[in-house]
This record gives sequence, structure tokens and C-alpha cells, in this order.
Amino acid sequence: MASRGRDNAGSRGGGYGRSQRDEYRGEQRSSRGRDGGRRRRDDEDRRDGRWDERRHERRRDDEDRRDGRWDERRHERRDDGDRREEEADEDPGDVRDDSAGHYEGAVGATIRGRYEILGEAGLGTFGRVVECADREAGRRRVALKVVRRIERYTESAAVEAEILRDVNRAAAGGGAGGGLCVKLLDTFEFQGHFCLVFEKAGTSLYDFLKGHDYAPFGPRTVRAVSRQLLEALRFLHGLRLVHTDLKLENVLLRRSGVAAPPLDDRGRIELADGDAAIVVIDFGGATYDDERKSSIVNTRQYRAPEVILNLGWSTPSDLWSAGCIVAELGRGELLFATHSNTEHLALIERCVGPFPRALVAKSRYAAKYFDGDARSKWEAVLPRDGRDHVRAMPKLRDYCGRDDHLHMLLAGLLTIDPDARLSAADALEKCPFLALDN
Repeated sequence: MASRGRDNAGSRGGGYGRSQRDEYRGEQRSSRGRDGGRRRRDDEDRRDGRWDERRHERRRDDEDRRDGRWDERRHERRDDGDRREEEADEDPGDVRDDSAGHYEGAVGATIRGRYEILGEAGLGTFGRVVECADREAGRRRVALKVVRRIERYTESAAVEAEILRDVNRAAAGGGAGGGLCVKLLDTFEFQGHFCLVFEKAGTSLYDFLKGHDYAPFGPRTVRAVSRQLLEALRFLHGLRLVHTDLKLENVLLRRSGVAAPPLDDRGRIELADGDAAIVVIDFGGATYDDERKSSIVNTRQYRAPEVILNLGWSTPSDLWSAGCIVAELGRGELLFATHSNTEHLALIERCVGPFPRALVAKSRYAAKYFDGDARSKWEAVLPRDGRDHVRAMPKLRDYCGRDDHLHMLLAGLLTIDPDARLSAADALEKCPFLALDN
């Protein structure tokens, strides 16, 4: 299927494994069922999503200033905020920054006299991620995130680092699932750039799918990844921490160089058990549940209904995103491929059923998106191609085929009312799809 892309919002820092965008595919949007039934994302839309992310950053900063919380986000730097000017003389190749504040060190350059750049690992609005060899740790491979030399990105990265230290400390204390969250090894400032050093992992699930023509994963791999993802969420939610930006780009295969075996007779990829190990990254938008929250979080296509309707959000919003991920793993395509609220809400209604009236009534946008019976107004509002797109959306039951256990899990994770949505702990305990003996 043609791509409909995804929009980004709410992320403070971006994930360390996010790949660079390719050229626009030039594919037209088409309804489900054509071209093999696969809806592929185009990378031009991902670039558009980065603009959405920047707009959200400005809104968040303005809100923080109004609420007097700006100074609270100025966390102490691990290295006392030192610019370490002496480091500028260690490696002549280190001083390469463009006017937009990006670090431009090339392969072979070293950062802080310790981290030798081996290649690129990611690029985003936050800055660059480079794969490095740590000269002081036996040339251990690490991922080094070099944040742009812009104040709001520096402050956001410092917040991300503080949250990851909390997460890593809790994991070291024996918290089950904590080892599934990326490990932060070090932070420092270098020539005005805030830097975060992470353990090196493999490719993202998105890049793996993209690299294999979006062939879906088989049920055993979907089960393994889903279970680990929910174990990570059970751990994070036990800390009252909401990730806020779960998507395929932010779930990495732990091992580097995982090769896909030949497709099975249904065109699916089944990874070997050890190859399906994952790690969750990008805590740039993570928020403690008792903190003041931005109104918009998540990348569009993984955004929960309560976020769209501005009803407030908490840990259940992560479970909605997890449901979208589980569905995507088994089909190789986005569950909700959309760029607008009206279309998004209509797709949700079409897939999982009507919105509860009481929930809709709480939203100040009720009259904009719904009629008096809490039914989406999509037929009267959307253009023809949008209406065709919504009509082509399958019911969740049809999406799951004959797999009753998968349907039970997705129906629980994709419950519209967040108060009734399945928690990570309940999913792991009650859903047969996730059972270890399957």
C-alpha cells in the first residue's frame, strides 16, 4: 500500500537510533486491499513530522515560561555545566559546527579525546547520533548522542538524562523489565554540545521492516516482542513514568546485525529467539505521572484517543501505543495511517467500535468531531479520498483473522476509554497470546 507517513509531536530529544530520512517515495495514498494490502510510510512525511515536533517544542517552552516552571527544567549537569574548553584543543577535527548548532565531526574524529567516531547512527531535530569506539573501555562500541548547541535542546537532553538515571538505578535494583530500557553510560558537555553516551544496540524495528520490504513478523516473533514491550511498560509504569513516544523507531533489536531468515509460506519473518530481544529507547518525552503535562504527546499514528480529544493522559496512553505497535508488527503496516484528527478518530471508530458518549461529552472538541450520538462526522467532513480510506479500514476482528488470543490482547490495549484499557501488568497476567509456553 502507499505510504501515509507519520507525524511527530511531544518528543523533547528524539531517540538515539532514529535513522536518516530517505528520499520521498512518491507513492500515492490508496485504500486497503490494493497493492498487496500494505500501507507504506513515506519519508517525506516523516520530515514533515519533524516540523510538528519543533512546533510542539515552542508551545511547551512558552507554557513552561508562563507557569514559572522554566527554571525547574534547568537541571544540574553531570559535569557541573563545565564547557571544558581545554577539550577543544585535544582533536583539531572536533571543531565542526554549522550555523544551526549541529556537531559536524566526521568519521575518525574523536570527542572528548575518548570517543572515536566510526559512523552515523541517527539524525534528528535534536542533533546527531554517532557510533563510536570508547578508547577507555577496550574500544567498546557505544552510541553517542550529540545534541544541537541550542538552549532548549540542551535543557531537554539534561531532563532525559536525569530520567534515564532514575530508570537505570531502578533497573539495577532488580526491577523486572528494567533491563529492557536503554542504558545511559555517561553524559558530558563538549564544545557547547550536551552529549549522552548509550549502550550500542541494533537497528530499530521500523528500519528492520523497511529493510525487508515491510514483510510482517510471524506470530512467534510478534509474541516475543510484544511481551518484552509490555514488561518494559510494567516496569516504567511502576515508577509512575509515562514514555509518551512509543513507536517502531523507538524499539530496537538488542543485537546488531540480525539477519532475517527466509520468509515462511505466508510471507512472514520469524526471528530466532535470541534475535527477537529488544530495548526501548528515546526517553526525551518521558514524563512522571504527577508532573505537569503537555497536552499533545506521541507520534500521530500511535496517539491515544484521550490525547486527541484533549482529555488528559496518563500511563494508559502508552498502552494504546503498544497496541498500535503489536498490530503493526503482524501486518507490516501502520494500524492507523492518518494525518488528521477527524480521519484518525473515524479510523478508530471503524476499527474498534463507537466512542463512549460519556467520554466524548467531556471533550471540548466533541461538537467538532462528533454528532449528538457521539458518532464521528467523517462522512460529512472528509474529502473523497479520506472517506474511501476510512471505509477501507477493517474491523479489529478482521484485522486479527482467526487468532482469538491476539484479538483479546489488541481489544484490551485498544479500548477507547483509558480507564477501562488493559494495563501492562494485566495484559501479561491475563492474555494467553503472551504466555511463555505458546
